[in-house]
Amino acid sequence: MSERDDRARPGLVAPGSPVRTALFILLAYAAVGALGGAVWEAIWTPPGQVVTQHQVFYDSYASLRRVFTGTGFYVVVGAIGSAAVALVVSLLTRSRELLTLVLVILGSAIAAGVMLKVGTMLGPADPASLAAHTAHRTPVSGQLTVEGKSVLGIKSPYLIWPMTSLLVLALVFFAWPRSPLIHDHDRDDTHERRARATLDTELPADRQRLVEQIQSARFTPTRIRQGYDMGTVDAMLDRAAEAVRRGQTLGPVLDVALPTVHWREGYDMTEVRAFLDGLRDSADGVEPRR
Repeated sequence: MSERDDRARPGLVAPGSPVRTALFILLAYAAVGALGGAVWEAIWTPPGQVVTQHQVFYDSYASLRRVFTGTGFYVVVGAIGSAAVALVVSLLTRSRELLTLVLVILGSAIAAGVMLKVGTMLGPADPASLAAHTAHRTPVSGQLTVEGKSVLGIKSPYLIWPMTSLLVLALVFFAWPRSPLIHDHDRDDTHERRARATLDTELPADRQRLVEQIQSARFTPTRIRQGYDMGTVDAMLDRAAEAVRRGQTLGPVLDVALPTVHWREGYDMTEVRAFLDGLRDSADGVEPRR
């Protein structure tokens, strides 16, 4: 078992393609938006209205005040739904920060529209359209709507979805950073780890120190900047440690091109290059194999 196979892994959907990640995020937002629309309509009480001479009037001041509760409930339900789905998405896709950011903005916009559509479909019909063919003094229910100032043609209450999602995303990605450890020994096979530790103690002191240097290496994960592919770096260091144990030279192991990553988490390139340069220098002074 590789010493770095169980390093801090990316999110659950990160091993798949970006298409899987995109479908997961967009479908999650659409589903939560639909559920939010149903909850929004269920907890809202429509204002009472009455038809007089084919026009609609509120039947009381209480009903007139109730008009604004629809917008208030939209904001509350939307904020809760947006926070919930953003938390799940950010935890499961933490190795694709840039892609997740774009998809969360798009998904939250879709959820805002789906919630409005589902809520208004389940709610009462537009009373103004009923007034033209409704008898005098007929009571009707007000329509579920969202009111607010327009920002770039978008009513401000709709912005609760992207604003809440981005806040949760920021808290998870920056206030709760992932561990920079490149590997986790806790999950290694116990028997294999003990056998390897016994073998290392039998090495000459200089080679033993070099193996420990390789095994204790840590690099900072990069999220926005370009970084080296984690799996490739880990595999290279595994081969380097094994080469030191066998008394082989490290040149053929270290002198390979490392692939870089853009859309998922990688290792800081400057730190990796500095470590490999120091490793070459350290390897030059080890005791040759007898």
